[in-house]
Amino acid sequence: MSILKELVALQEADRVSRATVGIETIYAKAKHDLAQAANLLSYIEKNGAGTWHGDRMVISHEKDHIADGPVYDKILHAVDALIEEGYETEVNQHIDANDLVQANLEDDEDNGGPYSGDAEFTWNAIFKRDEMQFVYLGYDPIKDKMYAGFDAWISEDEFNNEFDPAFKEATGLDHDMDDEAHYEVFDRVWKDYQKQGYSMWGLVFEITPGGEYRAEEAFPPLPGGFFRGLKKEFKANHRNVIDII
Repeated sequence: MSILKELVALQEADRVSRATVGIETIYAKAKHDLAQAANLLSYIEKNGAGTWHGDRMVISHEKDHIADGPVYDKILHAVDALIEEGYETEVNQHIDANDLVQANLEDDEDNGGPYSGDAEFTWNAIFKRDEMQFVYLGYDPIKDKMYAGFDAWISEDEFNNEFDPAFKEATGLDHDMDDEAHYEVFDRVWKDYQKQGYSMWGLVFEITPGGEYRAEEAFPPLPGGFFRGLKKEFKANHRNVIDII
């Protein structure tokens, strides 16, 4: 009798609560077969609930794969604690203002030039919990770790604050949004910001169970959101992770 049939028989005969099925046991039950472990986990999900180290987890497929229960709550609490400590990533962008510098060559010497028209500037994408949305949950049955993925939106303030001094480094001029030539330079950099997907990021955290769960970065943040920007890279580096949500 297959593992799944045994589980069905137990539940039908003895009406064992589905919440007594420990997700951490599936790899052993599947005789260390990852594909069979994925099938067993899928069965537990479809039948409403399971536990992870004694904590109940509910996946409701009628509500667009919404997670509920203590596992979900503890995961969010662990991620909250990590974010509150400060979680950010460094972003580098380039300013090309050669056309503006060429148009102001006579003024360059008066302003301490000549200026190259080029500058690199760095800003930090700072992630805040109230600007993040939980979108993914995965489980590695070999490591016995959960993985929580998020879409995260960032404030544009960090970008804006670093642009002005970089603009002056490249041109020798104070940035003036009312100046059409200045705006054209800003617009080019801003379009690159949007093209690179810097307004929304994908984040993923490795969750270790315990009385208090612990969250750690599982893969560096990538622009574009979790599914468009990060999931492919994350799964390529975590091949044993089974998708739950």
